[in-house]
Amino acid sequence: MGGCHPGIQTFGDIRLSQQALADASGSLGGSIAVQGNRVSLTDGSLVLIQNQGEQAAGSLRVNAADSLELSGISPSGQLRGGLNTETIGSGRGADIAVSTRQLLVRDGAGISTPSYGAGRAGDVTVAAADSAQLIGYTSNFVSTINAFAVSSGNGGNITLFTQRLSLLNGAIITSGADTGSGNGGDVTINATESVELIGVGTSTLSNVSSTSSLKSTGNGGNVTINTSKLVGRDGGSVSALTFGTGRAGSVTINATQSVEFSGIGQLPLTRILFPSQVSASAQLLPPSVFFPNPPIPNQNSGDVTINTGRLSVTDGAKVDVSHEGTASAGTLRINANSIVLDRGGTITAATASGEGGNIDLNVRDFILLRNNSPITGSAGGTGNGGNIRINTSSLVAVPNEDSDIRANSVNARGGNVTINANGIFGTQFRPQDTPSSDITATGASSAQSGTVQLNIERLDPTSGLFQLPTTVVDVSRLIATGCPADEGNSFVITGRGGLPPTPEQELDDDAEWQDRRRLTVGQQNEKLPTPQTPATRTPNRSGFGKLTRAAEFTAKPKSYTPIIEATGWQRTPTGEIILVATTPDPTVQHPLKQPVNCKSRQ
Repeated sequence: MGGCHPGIQTFGDIRLSQQALADASGSLGGSIAVQGNRVSLTDGSLVLIQNQGEQAAGSLRVNAADSLELSGISPSGQLRGGLNTETIGSGRGADIAVSTRQLLVRDGAGISTPSYGAGRAGDVTVAAADSAQLIGYTSNFVSTINAFAVSSGNGGNITLFTQRLSLLNGAIITSGADTGSGNGGDVTINATESVELIGVGTSTLSNVSSTSSLKSTGNGGNVTINTSKLVGRDGGSVSALTFGTGRAGSVTINATQSVEFSGIGQLPLTRILFPSQVSASAQLLPPSVFFPNPPIPNQNSGDVTINTGRLSVTDGAKVDVSHEGTASAGTLRINANSIVLDRGGTITAATASGEGGNIDLNVRDFILLRNNSPITGSAGGTGNGGNIRINTSSLVAVPNEDSDIRANSVNARGGNVTINANGIFGTQFRPQDTPSSDITATGASSAQSGTVQLNIERLDPTSGLFQLPTTVVDVSRLIATGCPADEGNSFVITGRGGLPPTPEQELDDDAEWQDRRRLTVGQQNEKLPTPQTPATRTPNRSGFGKLTRAAEFTAKPKSYTPIIEATGWQRTPTGEIILVATTPDPTVQHPLKQPVNCKSRQ
């Protein structure tokens, strides 16, 4: 531990255990640098900088080439292990910067920068090249990365860079205004491959959030997630919340591939069910022993913006902007290629008494609503219903599954619904809600109903067609007349050298040998060699015979009958067919050669 070491190429491992402490606290908070290969803090071990003065503190930097592991709490259960910088005066708290390949935070340990005074909390920046995992909880602590304001000082910002981020079993990344007037900071997650938020702990959901608590008048910060794939399951959530009189922040998700939220989580200590969700909301907590008169939120809640390829919300999960106090909900904007809501998945912009929030959906391909999965912009109390605008290619619902699109108000005017689509299937406008899949904009009375405008781009089936001619064409003039099939035509096969024996066999390129000597037409005496020693003829590769002279030859006269081409055929009394050249019999049948006059046939 210490400063820069340029002469050292490879660092060893660093391990702090059994509640070990590295401390640079004081009236002027100092700095701490930790550099190693594998760095681990266990059993409540802590690296701490507490700024007690009016000047800004230094910094806490950890460079772990392979991994940084923070795990466990102190044996007494009263002290969280990990990295902690805080301010209790007016000076700014120290920033925390972590650089490693793998980050693991588990069993209640954490990275934390609280402000307990007027000074601003420090920022947290984590760069984990491969992965960052936050897992689990203990009886008193949850595994966390946080930066929050407890007094009048503002909370710090949290920025995380990694390939894969996993928050499991109630682990959290949060910035917030806990008490006092300080505002919460922003949370930004950059995970190139994926973000997973799965499960619950004893009192927390696995979530990335910014919060303004019921004891605070400060505003919550914004939450931004940039990734390829975002998954929230069994209570996992992304949220910007306010429980008090402060304003909730906004949530922005940019997920190039998909956003998938599904299922419900149950906190074992409270038996309360929490849906997996993306939410910007103001929530009214019920009275309790500790807070018999919880404040009523009176500031507008923030917006939710989702840009993704595919959005799936199923099994009771929701995407939500809402307000349970007296102010208005924000705007919910979704830009996607497709949206699927199924088995109670909802998209909601609702208020208890303020103006209903607005919903703006721009979906390239389709929106599918199944099994009681509504899109709702409703208002209770005296607020008007929210407005819903949908642009999509196809809006599809099942008629008897009660998957509604609603912009209703209980005691005031209904909102406006505008849908621009190439086709709407399985749902339709109705003046009141029914058990079927409806599109409604009801108000306190029929005179206060909102408007529903369905702009369906109907296709013209005649578009692009042209009129065919009605006159029948004489096709005989369009067909060329050739020679008759039975005159002047022939099909000749010479030898078998270039054809296979049967159609089923492949072509054989080994040609049979043939003797292609010239034939003598007419009678004549030809001097042929009479071998004293026989001559032989050997076939060569070209198919022609090769004469090999082995001895002297003498000429011997021989008479030949000339070969004449057949010009007809006859049938014998016994039924045999004989090819003939010329015949005096005028009854010769089927001459093979006849003059052909194609012109006379045309």
